[in-house]
Amino acid sequence: MKRKGIGEYGAGCGRTLLAGVIFAVLGCGGFGRQDEVFAPTDSVGYYIAQSRLQPDSLADRAFALAGKAMVLAGDNRLPEQHMFEIYVQLATTSKKTGNYDAASAYFRKALNFSREMPSGKLADVYFHIADIANRQEKYDVAMEYFLKVLQIRQDENDVEGIAASSLNIGSVYQWKGDYTQAEKHYRESLDAYLRLNDLEGQARCYNNLGGLSDLQEHVEEALQYYRQSEQRYIGINHPEGLATVYSNMGRVLGMTDDINEALRYYRRALSVSARQTSLSPLHAQICYLVGDFFNLNGQHDSAIFYFSKAIETGETSRLWGTLASAYAERSRIYAAGGRYRDAYTDYIAHKQAHDTLNSTESVRRFTRQSLQYEFDVMQQEQLYRNRIQRIFIIVLSAGTLLIVFFTTILWRNFVQKRKMNRQLSEMNLQLSRQQKDITDSINAASLIQQAILPREDYVNVILGGNCFILNKPRNTVSGDFYWMKKRDAYTIVAVADCTGHGVQGAVVSILGISLLDKIVSAMAPPAADGILNQLRSEIIRLLNPETSKNDTHNGMDISLAVINNERHEINFAGAFNSIYLLRGGELTEYKANHMPVGTHDRQNEPFTAVSFPILPDDTVYMFSDGFADQFGGKNNKRFMSKRFRELIRSLTGLPIADQAAVLEREHAAWKGDQPQTDDILVVGIKPVML
Repeated sequence: MKRKGIGEYGAGCGRTLLAGVIFAVLGCGGFGRQDEVFAPTDSVGYYIAQSRLQPDSLADRAFALAGKAMVLAGDNRLPEQHMFEIYVQLATTSKKTGNYDAASAYFRKALNFSREMPSGKLADVYFHIADIANRQEKYDVAMEYFLKVLQIRQDENDVEGIAASSLNIGSVYQWKGDYTQAEKHYRESLDAYLRLNDLEGQARCYNNLGGLSDLQEHVEEALQYYRQSEQRYIGINHPEGLATVYSNMGRVLGMTDDINEALRYYRRALSVSARQTSLSPLHAQICYLVGDFFNLNGQHDSAIFYFSKAIETGETSRLWGTLASAYAERSRIYAAGGRYRDAYTDYIAHKQAHDTLNSTESVRRFTRQSLQYEFDVMQQEQLYRNRIQRIFIIVLSAGTLLIVFFTTILWRNFVQKRKMNRQLSEMNLQLSRQQKDITDSINAASLIQQAILPREDYVNVILGGNCFILNKPRNTVSGDFYWMKKRDAYTIVAVADCTGHGVQGAVVSILGISLLDKIVSAMAPPAADGILNQLRSEIIRLLNPETSKNDTHNGMDISLAVINNERHEINFAGAFNSIYLLRGGELTEYKANHMPVGTHDRQNEPFTAVSFPILPDDTVYMFSDGFADQFGGKNNKRFMSKRFRELIRSLTGLPIADQAAVLEREHAAWKGDQPQTDDILVVGIKPVML
């Protein structure tokens, strides 16, 4: 695969062509064609596909479409591969608008989801981060990531990729002013392209070597390299490369005062770039260079002509840098010639182009305004055509009286439709606000719920780091919760599944945590059955009082363990939720009472507790029913408790810190493309032995 130039029209690493020499920076595959990872009918996939189809001139529209995909992805919890592609698309469109800080941030976020991505796509992301850093003159960062690309290409034994990476690294050294290292890497790249018989790669290397000599004012040497590049570009019929080299040769010859020869090469560059629409941006920039050449040689009329050509083409391609420079130079010529009005007009245009170039918001505002203008024009044209057609039909069929009659009816319909549209717009606005309020409230509830759950550092202290917690809510907020407390020699742990999902379950979970804190703090010594009996009384009193007219049956299923760290014993009681003891590959289940913590036909029966000893290598598992109830597999059936017990037994000998990842992978494999059925919570503990 050819690795096409990035910034081929510009000066490569952080420079525009207006600075003088044109250099080549090679990509590593790029993102021109993405592997399809989304289903064709998937909304996220649709928005990403539409974003990729947008032309560079509508990069803001592409960014907005990718943003919609990101919102949908967040709601649907997509796999890492999908998130990687979305962040890459956001980064690519940001880079096209010149918002390099945002593009770099999105590319780096993409790396967070790249664990299962092929090394080639990693190299692409590394290249773009390096290229952006180069454009921002952050050469140390550029070097770091270009070296990462080189390492991947070396691991893959990709000679072409190694050659491209060496050329990129050389360009970084060049802009840092280390010409010795720059030449070393350019020549390494050239040697590789010579072995590959890759004429395009050789042409790029000779072009960069010529630019390096040019910067060091070795004019004859620069011309020799440029001619080598020219020969190869001619051999492969590469108009873009030829236009680039001819521009460089014209500039170098201009430095030797060989004006006629310089003009000959400049005209060649203009002739090549003018013949192809795709080279319009390059043509505009070359026009600027020719205008600058004439200006330096005192031929101001010719300079104005070519600056005007650069402006004309630059306006079409929205080349704000070229426009800003061309307007500025033409303004100076006008002022020197006494054409002050024209000079002032060009100065204002220069400021506008400069401000647009340096303001992402201006680019976005311009795009929005232009799109709105196009829409308004099309809408007005359509309305005009409809009106003419109606008048023509009315005149032919019914005369003046019918014209008045039908015009009145049409006007009434128009007014009514406008009124209805206004009402619909107001309703949509109101619904949007309500939806935002609901979303904000749910997010706030999630923050509150996360805040009251035991913090990771607290859990590590009371359990000595010998535990894991797998907590996967089905929605933003969860009806499952875990709770822990240390009292003297006792460690009390609870895992609960509250009635309902989402907000309803989250509210009950917050109440449950508060009540457990209150009950355990007042009970000495703590007993599992006593804690559940008091918890049930408080839940019924607060949520299901006898005077309530709503038979809601709010409550929770729960497993609660009181770990006596001195006596090496666990006192357990549960409401529907059991506890597992894993010892030497054997799994023992201690069953819970078959009634919830809440209203029930057995609510007057006390909970019963069971105590059992624990040994140093024992592990206990507490859980909600979400894992076992997950639908999936080949026949889309529940995972079931039996399969869950076998999965727990398979964890024998595995370090406690690695067990959560095993459970999560098994759940994802079973679930497949099915939605998550319920909140999932599993807690594994190796009790601390005092």
